[in-house]
Amino acid sequence: MTSQITLFGDISTSEFLLDFVIGILLHHYFVDQYIWRPSKDKTLQEDLKIKNN
Repeated sequence: MTSQITLFGDISTSEFLLDFVIGILLHHYFVDQYIWRPSKDKTLQEDLKIKNN
């Protein structure tokens, strides 16, 4: 089976694909914190109905 093929050291294909998907999700989560920063974007504050003092 291809999921049992060793790629780099002890990492199999299935472990590599799982790590790749988790890496994409973590990258997306990290980037979103900069994209959706409501404290600096006045238009986003208005759309989200956030009042900033």
